[in-house]
Amino acid sequence: MNYASSNAKRHHHFLSALTLSLILCCAAGLGGCATPIFKHEPPPSPLTGEALLIDDDVYNQALHLIHNANHTLYIEQMALDDPVILNEIITKAQAGVEIRILLDRWQPENGPTITLLKNNNISAQYYPTEKGQYHRQKLIIADNETALFLSTPWTDSPSLFSSLALIVTGDTVQKALDMFARDWQYTTTLGLNSARTADKSVTEPERVTLTSTVGMKNLILSYIESACQTIDIETQQLSGDEDIISALAAAQKRGCKVRIILDSSCLETTPNTLKTLADVHIEYRYFNTPGKILSRNFAVFDTRSLVYTSSAWTYNTFVINYEGALAVPSPAAAQKGADIFQLDWESSFQ
Repeated sequence: MNYASSNAKRHHHFLSALTLSLILCCAAGLGGCATPIFKHEPPPSPLTGEALLIDDDVYNQALHLIHNANHTLYIEQMALDDPVILNEIITKAQAGVEIRILLDRWQPENGPTITLLKNNNISAQYYPTEKGQYHRQKLIIADNETALFLSTPWTDSPSLFSSLALIVTGDTVQKALDMFARDWQYTTTLGLNSARTADKSVTEPERVTLTSTVGMKNLILSYIESACQTIDIETQQLSGDEDIISALAAAQKRGCKVRIILDSSCLETTPNTLKTLADVHIEYRYFNTPGKILSRNFAVFDTRSLVYTSSAWTYNTFVINYEGALAVPSPAAAQKGADIFQLDWESSFQ
């Protein structure tokens, strides 16, 4: 092959690639999404919609895990004075189950609870927070095999909360164990043997990202900035973080349909945020389920991924308090979350 022929073929290949790139860019522009065409996406998680629980199912699942634990129970909670759950915990401790509990220092109901637990020889501690900081992490790990991340405290009136939880049994449990072990050692200076009892060689990779306060904001921002079609958010409050509000505004402007369900208290507490949302034509409504307090904090992106957070989307959550978040790239779990959101959206008011 001579030089001229080879050069002509290279020129032809270059023009073909350039034409294809232009076509793809135009298609992306017509779709209203400014994100990269070949952006990296995490492989999908095998978690199904059954991993997502709401309301009474959350409470019943927590009781089930405690009642059926045979070896260990590791618990982190904001508040705990539910007499039914406390009775189950004490019963399991008396049966020989190893129990470790971390609670928030600043919730008044936790004082009598710590005393009750210690009187029954149960190892319970305050997570060592500073003044103005709260412990909002809420999870239970049973027998090193199942973890339940939940959005509500265990008060003596569990039916008051409109709650959400995620249950996992694969490799995410080990991530939860590692996190609890760090929290326990930070609190007590005592190590915790968090080795799994299950065979790791058959543990299914759930591809769930688990992070605490320091990584939550960047996790949420990455999903907002990658969304192309829809962002549905349900949280008690959205305020105090200009980066996230600006990212939502940018998503709306590039063609994403953003919808938000908030607690009605935002009418008085976050008027500036509401004005910003209205200015960029983001739809928002107020949660309206009689007899229920909004305690679901999650978002669904493009009905492909779901992000759960332990508390509302506020400055304190992302910067001050001790919190947790899970990102689940599961279309099945995301669809379940979208269904939950849609039901709440239809009953909400503007």
